[in-house]
Amino acid sequence: MNRNHPYFLRGVASLLVVWSVGATAALDPEAVVAELEHPDYEVRQLATDRLLVDETLTPADFAALAEAAGSPESRHRLLGVARHHTLRRLRRQVFPADGPASLGVSQPTVQNVNRDPNAATQVVILRVLPGFPAHGRLRPYDRVVALDGQAFHESPGMLFSDHIRRYRAGQEVRLTVKRGGETLDVVTPLANSTALVAMYVQPRLDLAPAFQRAWDRARETDYAALLPASLARQNDSDPPARDPLAEP
Repeated sequence: MNRNHPYFLRGVASLLVVWSVGATAALDPEAVVAELEHPDYEVRQLATDRLLVDETLTPADFAALAEAAGSPESRHRLLGVARHHTLRRLRRQVFPADGPASLGVSQPTVQNVNRDPNAATQVVILRVLPGFPAHGRLRPYDRVVALDGQAFHESPGMLFSDHIRRYRAGQEVRLTVKRGGETLDVVTPLANSTALVAMYVQPRLDLAPAFQRAWDRARETDYAALLPASLARQNDSDPPARDPLAEP
């Protein structure tokens, strides 16, 4: 995909217009932050996951959460959630809803870790990518052992994405996941795999420059309340930056 195509750039540039809505009435910032700052790591992580899958959140919600947040860790978590939802909205604005499917994970192979033909075959998740459905539903080192109830069959060099592409974007899949000592059923929607290829640059899966610039702009305009005070002061004193997506 040509990342300089005018349609692509218009989609990126229109991001801030989409965000111009008010706060979510049901959000209780104090309760959310209490979980984000809980002494138990798993409680903090579950609270973060809930925010990651909540598609109703707006910049006004994040401003309320920033006001309630008291620790650098909770602000860091909230900024990560804001980044995910910014990229998610961008993905939906720029790319078609239909197409080959993707979860938004790195490209692990289907593997039989014990090399035992009678042992279960699994996929070990290495990384989940912001802006895609897996973020907030899967975690690094989750082991996926079945897809819609069907166990994997090892095939040399076969990627997890090869199984996912049998579906279409917009469909849902049910993953059987082993996490720690638990077995979980994780239901997740699927995104367009074209977006994954365009938004993340192989082989390191760095965020593509146009999307990084769009996030940088949103972070400074919509989420300044979540930034460290020293960085926020620096941004306030800087002259207005030229729109990175504008024509030269």
